[in-house]
Amino acid sequence: MKKYLFLLIANLSFVSYSFAQNRKIEFTTEDFSGALAKAETEKKMVFMDCYTTWCGPCKLLSAQIFTQDAVADYFNAHFVSVKMDMEKGEGKALRDKYGIKAYPTLLFINPDSDEMHRTMGFMPAEKLIAEAKKASDPNWCSTCIAKRLKSGEKSPELLFMYFLQQRENQELRIEETESFFAAINDADFTSKPFWGLVYNFVGGASTISGKRLMTLRDDFKLTVTSDSLETKIAMMHDLYNYAPMPSNMSDEKVRTPHWETGRKLAESLYFKNKKIKEDLLDVYDIELLGTKNNWIGVCEAIERNFKSVFIPQDAERQWNMRLWRVQTSEARTEAEVLIYIEKWAQEAYATKPNDFYSNYIFGKTLKRCGKNAEAIVLLERALQFDQKEASETQEIKTILGSLKHANDQVIMGYKLEKNQVIFDFDPKLYTTASGTNGGWSTLKDLNIQTVNIAGDFNDWKPDNNQWKMKFNKHTQTYQLEVAISARKRMEKITIAPDKIHIFKFVVNGNQWVMPTEKTKNITLEAGKDFSYSNMTLELAKP
Repeated sequence: MKKYLFLLIANLSFVSYSFAQNRKIEFTTEDFSGALAKAETEKKMVFMDCYTTWCGPCKLLSAQIFTQDAVADYFNAHFVSVKMDMEKGEGKALRDKYGIKAYPTLLFINPDSDEMHRTMGFMPAEKLIAEAKKASDPNWCSTCIAKRLKSGEKSPELLFMYFLQQRENQELRIEETESFFAAINDADFTSKPFWGLVYNFVGGASTISGKRLMTLRDDFKLTVTSDSLETKIAMMHDLYNYAPMPSNMSDEKVRTPHWETGRKLAESLYFKNKKIKEDLLDVYDIELLGTKNNWIGVCEAIERNFKSVFIPQDAERQWNMRLWRVQTSEARTEAEVLIYIEKWAQEAYATKPNDFYSNYIFGKTLKRCGKNAEAIVLLERALQFDQKEASETQEIKTILGSLKHANDQVIMGYKLEKNQVIFDFDPKLYTTASGTNGGWSTLKDLNIQTVNIAGDFNDWKPDNNQWKMKFNKHTQTYQLEVAISARKRMEKITIAPDKIHIFKFVVNGNQWVMPTEKTKNITLEAGKDFSYSNMTLELAKP
């Protein structure tokens, strides 16, 4: 019987996430003028969260970022914070006053109602705090940068921050960057102080600045590393940048030839670092192999792409990339492809186990893969997090309702407290059972003779006094208590007292054994992949 590798809950980490983050940004109930007056009295700036009710990233910011202690502490100390729905009440007038065009837009405003700084989109806590600090920095707030440029200052550092700010706020125009690069000489264009600008803001291979970079390629070798230069060249030649995209890219008959031409050009380029070239070709293959229904090839290219030189290797970006790939693969049902999709969902979950979307998407993925018992655990856990939307909550409840009617959808778990293992049972299983509280009084009814746990407990035969079944009124579950000697150790995996693990139980295939039937053994075995400390517990007849 297949052993499914599965780690679910580390109890202490869940508790710390759920309860340790107990502060949040305190948003005033004042209207905008009241917030300005309060800011003037307290000698602070106003932080205004410009949102809409339909904006998903807005909800994520509110649920995941504004509720983190570090964010709450900084913002509550330095700002009078106000939330404004840009489609209701005075939010409409404020939207027009400050030119809000995308959501979420986060404004930092002085008590005279002058905008000092703005940033946009969902971002991690560290970046949000960094942006808040810029707001009060006389050199680097967005308004301050604009004033410095207007006064004639043109340092590479200032220009870099200006272009970066414009891009993050979705206001960067290629005409502006091309005009800047056209105005500087070759010596500056290829110099080390200007490399940050060139690397980040020179356009694709067909732009004037891009062609200039290729012409002066050898001159850059004197100031930057070969890998850095070749990575930039590769980014200039990817499928979205090597040439202007046709207006009708939604048409596969247009899109595919356009990308095939780009791939041929990329293949013709010389790269000293072969890995950079392979990463570039993978970007094309992820799209092109799908047009040939080579979905295994697509998955292999995606798998390599996670470690691409083009993709930041920080945990947050990798988590996002994996969840995005899982979601964009929802139409695929091939068994070989599902293996990859499940792997990506599990890796995302392992990165952020205490996140709604990790649990939500991993749970839905497991359902797609036919692993319904494990899917129930993840989806039920997803319901415990705050950042879900009403539609997602309803979807989860609908999925759970369908899964729990299946024959093999029963979840059972254990936790180790001191020297006892406690198993949780769903009381609905035992509607025909007899004994205390409608459940088994002991496991003697099952005639269990041997227990095997990771090889170290082989042939341990507990007597009836070591097995106890009791009903937990709080959780409405039956619990099986098993005494364990403190001297016993598991050779391959240690079950720590501070963790809870959830297991899928299979009895005689997909059917659960009622107390009137006989079962010979319980086997708890360690899985092959110990990096996840995964195990499956199975009950089966001899």
